[in-house]
Amino acid sequence: FSYFGSDAFAPGNRWGFYPAISAAWIASNEPFLEDNAVVSRLKIRASAGKTGYAETDEGSLLAGQNGRYLYQQYYAYSTTLYTGDGQVNSNSGLNPLYIANPGIFAEQSMKYNIGADLNLLRRLNLTLDVYLDKRSGIVTLDNTIPGSFGNNSISTNLGNQTNKGFEVTAAYTGKAGKLGYAITGITGYNKNRIDYMGEVPLKHDYTAQTGKPSGSFIGLVADGFYDITDFKPDGTLNAGLPVPAFGAVQAGDIRYKDLDGDGVVNNDDRTVIGRPEFPQFTYAFGLNLDYRGFDLGVFLQGVAGSSVNILNSQTTAFVNNGNAFPIALGAWAYYPDQHIDTRASATYPRLTTFANDNNYTSSSFWVKDRDFLRVRNLELGASFRQEWLE
Repeated sequence: FSYFGSDAFAPGNRWGFYPAISAAWIASNEPFLEDNAVVSRLKIRASAGKTGYAETDEGSLLAGQNGRYLYQQYYAYSTTLYTGDGQVNSNSGLNPLYIANPGIFAEQSMKYNIGADLNLLRRLNLTLDVYLDKRSGIVTLDNTIPGSFGNNSISTNLGNQTNKGFEVTAAYTGKAGKLGYAITGITGYNKNRIDYMGEVPLKHDYTAQTGKPSGSFIGLVADGFYDITDFKPDGTLNAGLPVPAFGAVQAGDIRYKDLDGDGVVNNDDRTVIGRPEFPQFTYAFGLNLDYRGFDLGVFLQGVAGSSVNILNSQTTAFVNNGNAFPIALGAWAYYPDQHIDTRASATYPRLTTFANDNNYTSSSFWVKDRDFLRVRNLELGASFRQEWLE
């Protein structure tokens, strides 16, 4: 039983009660498994408990602001208050950073776990766990209040999220003559879902983050590049092609799918692109060998089921007379008089020094696979006998 409090919340609203309970049964101690040749140990576990989380980092909830004490009203010096009759004057004054919420409280988490520990054939150790985590009261900005309200920066305990998954760990040890070996493996699967986060009502459900995994990327779905055949002689798009709402386009610009079929590509056509930022699978495995005083160990680790958005200042080549990086070597280009035609192999939109909101907006074009497997550790060792060292 835990009774926990934090000064991040208003007096009278700081403390919470967090109970937990767990139980285990060592089934291998029972007569029906005693002296079993296959199962030498079997322990079954179950637990359930409630925890609380209080933000301890000032400014983490509201970047650059005192985000910890959200129950207090904070102000900042501002010069954006305009008055005047016939002539606009800019006035200085204090501006609220956000709307104070005296009812703010710690995030709650209800965790459930079922697991088992096994030893098979006195060589293979297994640990298995299945878990469920129901998070509620997540402190987040209430975006259901429209911007026309005047100040929509109010944080409340309105977020809900579900996490669930499993973890498996295995280790096998053995010996073949004078060669000893140990093999280990770890894998985990996690799936989460944003049950509610307080979004502005959207035209289409596929644009919302609610109902999607946490860390999902929302953007347009890229559909190749515009070709010269997509345009009329005056530079406008051919009839029947959806018109992008991010400025005029040319051949070599990124083309996007019109998901709602209204003839316009805009923010209503944004949806989940790629996989979530947080990997669904994590895994690792290793091997250790020892022979006559020498030992060799290798350990590998990887993730799967995650994406990364690479759109940043190092991927926008030449824009606003900036730099270019190797990613731009595959740029779309068509200059028949100079025998240049990369249309079939282009991996990057046309180069331009001008700002291009169409190409450099969040889209599946810039979301890449982030799966990897890497060697984390490789070790070769030798052990010397004490009499040798003497």
